[in-house]
Amino acid sequence: MGKSELRVRRLICLYAIWIILSAVLLGRLFLVMVFPHGFLAGAGGMSVPRWKLDAEHFDVEMTSDARGHIEFADGRLWQAKGMAGSAKQSAGQSIDAKPYATPQAIEAPDSAHSDSARGSVVAPEIVGAIGLPDVWPKAGKAVPEQGRSGLEYTFDALLSGRRPGLIGQIVPPTGASEVPSEMEPNATFTLTPIPGKNVVTTIDEDKQRYAEQLLRAAGVAHASMVSISLPDGDISVLASANHQFSDALRAIAPGSVFKLVTGAAALESHTYRSDTHFVCRGFLRVPRVRLHCWRTHGRLSLREAIAQSCDVAFAEMGIRLGRTALAVQAQRFGLNTTGLVPYGREEMIPGADKGVVYRHSGDDEGLLANTAIGQEDVRITPLQGALLAATLAEDGRYHRARLVRGFSDAQGRFTPFYLRRADTAGLDACSPYTASVLREGMWAAVHDPSGTAYPLHTYPIAAKTGTAELPNGHVNAWLIGYQVDASGTPTSAFAICVADEPSAQAHAHLFALAKKWLAPAAAAREDRAPQV
Repeated sequence: MGKSELRVRRLICLYAIWIILSAVLLGRLFLVMVFPHGFLAGAGGMSVPRWKLDAEHFDVEMTSDARGHIEFADGRLWQAKGMAGSAKQSAGQSIDAKPYATPQAIEAPDSAHSDSARGSVVAPEIVGAIGLPDVWPKAGKAVPEQGRSGLEYTFDALLSGRRPGLIGQIVPPTGASEVPSEMEPNATFTLTPIPGKNVVTTIDEDKQRYAEQLLRAAGVAHASMVSISLPDGDISVLASANHQFSDALRAIAPGSVFKLVTGAAALESHTYRSDTHFVCRGFLRVPRVRLHCWRTHGRLSLREAIAQSCDVAFAEMGIRLGRTALAVQAQRFGLNTTGLVPYGREEMIPGADKGVVYRHSGDDEGLLANTAIGQEDVRITPLQGALLAATLAEDGRYHRARLVRGFSDAQGRFTPFYLRRADTAGLDACSPYTASVLREGMWAAVHDPSGTAYPLHTYPIAAKTGTAELPNGHVNAWLIGYQVDASGTPTSAFAICVADEPSAQAHAHLFALAKKWLAPAAAAREDRAPQV
């Protein structure tokens, strides 16, 4: 027998001995783990298997689900756990805001009474609701709540705690005559929670509360107020009179505010020039079209047609431009989206409406004329109306609006949602020149005595009014525009809408809301003006 063969046999013997010893040790370890006390203490020990003991000797209660919070722009909590809903709440059901007390006087933003704790949850349809799962994984097991709607649903994976906080107490297991001697009866053990992320939004709580108070005081069933700060494109206010209906995110007929889209299409297609003039005789008579303007305007320029909201001028534009030009221009203004920056592939607010230009085929002159003045199938949301004004204020550059700034952790570290402003860029909706022509018409609408928004001429704004006629004889009254500072630089875009009311009542509510909303900013501007 050679030396190499002898060496191989020795190695085989050593390996065999090692395997046998390992098997014995592993078997003994298994018995110790399954029957720890019976194995160690002999016949007098406890014979309950370890797997059964682990399931029974702890009475566990969850002290914290470690869920993160949704915050306002300044870091104040938007939604407390007690306001989020209950276990009885069904999936997709929005939480209801607690009713406001009838205000004796409405405080403007930045008042001393704007603390988070003083009122109900603002914009519950935006922040959303949390609730227990529809399918309970195991009876008696603590389960954290989940996002069911709004931002709570969209960011549920980020908000959910990484580890819940637990407290456990030792109790005798079933089948044992007594608590094992090495276990202290009623001993308590705790597990520290690892919280989820906090979501920091762009909403200004004071302004949001003020807007909702104005809507409540007006007593309107469906109305909304939206404000977008410029140039960053952050939504500071997204207020709805009807939280369940989500007025600010619901697409309705826009009426004459859509004339800005028609005007942009006319200039961008080079079909019309800024110095083109129109003649309004108070009506339009072409085959299959019998359109009456709300007044006889006579001869007027494109800027004057915007300021005075001439139906005849824009109906003529729509007929000449055709179906495709209007649809393309609306798409360039982002009206085919919700207008919100998405979260990955998901919509920021589930259920938010997208705009519509056409719902039916065809290109007859009646369809085109009515579409051009914001009637027929046209639908946009108040948020999209504010974005339309923001786009024109920003020289025709379209950006989807941001509702979330970023995320923070328990240590206060902040991670931006988008690192650069350009990350939210969409496209050039129109040229800077086209935007300037439309802005001139909007400025004249407010500051020229013949303009449709002249009742607001004391405020530093440019705006476009709209009145959409509804089949029930009511109207949607609109006002979209932007505010400027002392140097003429746009600072914020806004949209105010009162929906489905008789015409006189709707417009009275609209201008009353606009004046109350614009007054604090105008007063602040005067305070900042240099003294001479």
